[in-house]
Amino acid sequence: MESLTVIVGGHSESGKKEQNQDAFAVCIPHQPDSLHTKGIVACIADGASGSENSQQASHTAVTQFIDDYYCTPMGWSVKKSVSKVLSSLNAWLFHHSQHSYLPHHGFISTFSAVVLVSNTAHLFHIGDSRLYLFRHQQLEQLTNDHCIGYSNELTRSLGLLPNLEVDYRSFTLMVDDVLMLSTDGFHDFLTQSIEFKKYFLAALEDQRKDTQSQEDWIVFAKYWVTQALAYGATDNVTCLFVHLSQLPHMGLSECLSQDRPWVIPPALSMNHRLDDYRITQLLHSSPRSLVYEVEDTRTQKKRVLKALSNDLQDDPLSIQRFLRERWIGQQLSNPHLLHIDAQNTTSAFLYWVGDKIEGDTLSSWIRNHPMPSIELVIVLLASMEKGATSLHRLGMVHGDLKPENIMIQPNNTAVLIDFGSTYIDSLSEQDKEMHTTPAGAMEYSAPESWYQVIITPQSDVFSLALITYEMLSGSKPYKDDALASNRWDYQSIREHRSDIPPWIDSVLRKGCHPNAALRYTSISDFMNDLQRVPIFQGWKHQHELSTKTLRVWQGLTLMLGTCLIVSLWASTH
Repeated sequence: MESLTVIVGGHSESGKKEQNQDAFAVCIPHQPDSLHTKGIVACIADGASGSENSQQASHTAVTQFIDDYYCTPMGWSVKKSVSKVLSSLNAWLFHHSQHSYLPHHGFISTFSAVVLVSNTAHLFHIGDSRLYLFRHQQLEQLTNDHCIGYSNELTRSLGLLPNLEVDYRSFTLMVDDVLMLSTDGFHDFLTQSIEFKKYFLAALEDQRKDTQSQEDWIVFAKYWVTQALAYGATDNVTCLFVHLSQLPHMGLSECLSQDRPWVIPPALSMNHRLDDYRITQLLHSSPRSLVYEVEDTRTQKKRVLKALSNDLQDDPLSIQRFLRERWIGQQLSNPHLLHIDAQNTTSAFLYWVGDKIEGDTLSSWIRNHPMPSIELVIVLLASMEKGATSLHRLGMVHGDLKPENIMIQPNNTAVLIDFGSTYIDSLSEQDKEMHTTPAGAMEYSAPESWYQVIITPQSDVFSLALITYEMLSGSKPYKDDALASNRWDYQSIREHRSDIPPWIDSVLRKGCHPNAALRYTSISDFMNDLQRVPIFQGWKHQHELSTKTLRVWQGLTLMLGTCLIVSLWASTH
């Protein structure tokens, strides 16, 4: 299987300065998951001249950036991960700059980084360090300097201002691309000395064609740093080269399937065996998949095994969705989300094995509980919230919340299952085909996920609000053709259950509002309003008091009326 492979080499010299304020770093993950989702990082920094803390600022920038970037959730996109890390790093540097009291003690540094994921390069840049692309014997500058005046005073850098503005761009990589990261001590000579640039580009082309080792690139970088100093460089001089020697096939399927043909197992019957698993029961069958209860013959434990329908053997998109579901389940550890075991890499068959969840689907629960209490519904929703929120924090959106995809356990806790439609922020950058068509069930999907194919945590809010409405009433707030006709006429839940307080109806109306801008922004906000049980109890108590008071007044009126009639009768007789 082809994978993302690079050869790197860099060098840095202080030159005529006493202190080297430049820094660079590269990280190539050894774990396949990190390589596929987080990629390879190369970055360079140049501490601001005149600051006694500039060396610490540049070294902190490159080392801390790499450490923190690989600690971000695997589901976050590259852009989101880097933005979060750089904002935090900038805040730290700015804080220490503000507490240094003397202007020349500031923690200020330029910063340029490239993150390589699959076939895409993601560039991030602040200051006057630079990123270049060498392709087809041409050297293209990919970044713009953030400085003004003859003194090249920085207008943007890490640690300079409390709010950070970062340049970002991305482009598709090609095999044999060479990315060059440099500080101004090196690249100034590319623009100022025609002779230097001419010889450098010729040497870079030869190096690209002939070099196969990291040591050769290090020697190459060291030679040209030395040449820059020989040509008269007075600043620190640093350059770093990243040579793309191999790229993976594009697409999610190649990232998760090990680039091999998968065999969908045939329909299985009781006591049939698939690798180490013995079939004990068929739990679910549909045109798309089959779910079995199995016994792990190695541990004798009950598990669940899911496989695609054999009719989908030649459907690459269905196979990709299945692989995505398996990969997601392997990343999860929340008790309210189905966990899937690590895959059997020796098996020729495509399937996954996961936890056996005791209980039944929410759709069955709704049929068996036609008039549940609000308190019980909120208890079940609390665990659904925990599961969905855990996904959202990982940069994922379930995308297909419906009663059939929620298991209710005997202890009244819920577990979310079926991640075949789950949107993954980071993987959407690599494989846009997975997100060009909606995948969730129409009757529970948010309008924007079908009309604009926009999937956000608010899409799950919409689905959960619909589910809540159905749990309480057994009905849905919109007509079945609402999505097809684009007519969203909300029906009050109090038309089905008069004992539901008006404020709960308002919460449900906002939760499943067809306009995402008028909907709750998160499931936690929806749940916070829904859990105002004391208000409900107060409303109920007030309602009961009002009823009792009305009856007292009615009784008094009847008594007074009776007395008046008796008095009138007595006076006439």
